[in-house]
Formats: sequence, structure tokens, C-alpha cells
Amino acid sequence: MDINGPTNSDVVQSPFIRNLNPERWKIFQVLPILGENDEHIEELMITKNQFNNYVNRHKSALSDTDICVIPEDNQSMTGSYAMVDPLGRFFDNVDGRERYSRPILEVGIAQAWSEIRFYKDRFIERGGADYFINEDYGEKVELRHNLVSTPQIKVKGI
Repeated sequence: MDINGPTNSDVVQSPFIRNLNPERWKIFQVLPILGENDEHIEELMITKNQFNNYVNRHKSALSDTDICVIPEDNQSMTGSYAMVDPLGRFFDNVDGRERYSRPILEVGIAQAWSEIRFYKDRFIERGGADYFINEDYGEKVELRHNLVSTPQIKVKGI
């Protein structure tokens, strides 16, 4: 089981996470997206320092478990996900808003992919490839999936 979730700096979740005992816990800093979550985002916003303190506090509390804690701050999330909307368009979040390609079924996967911005280095740094080294916390994390392989895009089921 993997658990993905946003956080704010005051919530203590390690007892809950310990009880669930997931393989991985991805901790997200709240990422503001214009037109998507900006109406009430201020109450959830935290600084990079607050986020790092939260991560370190929970990593320490879970250090005696096998739970892999994977932090994702705003920079590592921006432009590092391959996202497709219900209309079959790739989209990115690079400018603090969602920007869409033309539909994949109309222009093809390669053309649609070229219409959005994707930062492979951020994808790898946040653990999107087969493995990554999290230099902030000095650990190697083995992952199960590899969605994007340069120079081609590999999508299961297509």
C-alpha cells in the first residue's frame, strides 16, 4: 500500500501512518494551481522550511519501521508528472496553472506530449524512474514503475 497526501506543518500523522504500515508514504507540500485550488489555499500553505521540518519530524518518528517516506516539495512536483485529463489531453502545471495539449487521439501521443512541459530531471529526482537517490535524506529508494523512458513515451495498455 502506498499513501499519498498533502500536509500542513501542524498535523501529526506518524501514529496513523505507523498503524497503516504502508510500503511508501509520499508527503506533498500543498501546490497552488490557479483556477483549481486557489480559492482557499492560503490556510494550507507552508514554507519550504516548515515542510522540511514536518518531513524530518515524521521520518524520525517512523525510523524504526520499513515505511519509506518520500517528500515532494512544490519544485519537485512542478512539471514532473505525466498527467492525462478525461478528454485524453496531456497537461502540465509548470506556470502555476494547468496547461493542456491537444487530444492524444487527434494528434498522436508524440505530438501531444511535445505540447506540454515535462522535466525529466525532476521526474527522476522525485522518484518517478526505477530508483532514485534522495540526497536530502541519504537513501536509495527502489520503485516499481517507470512510466517515461527517453526518447519514447511508454504507456501501458496502448
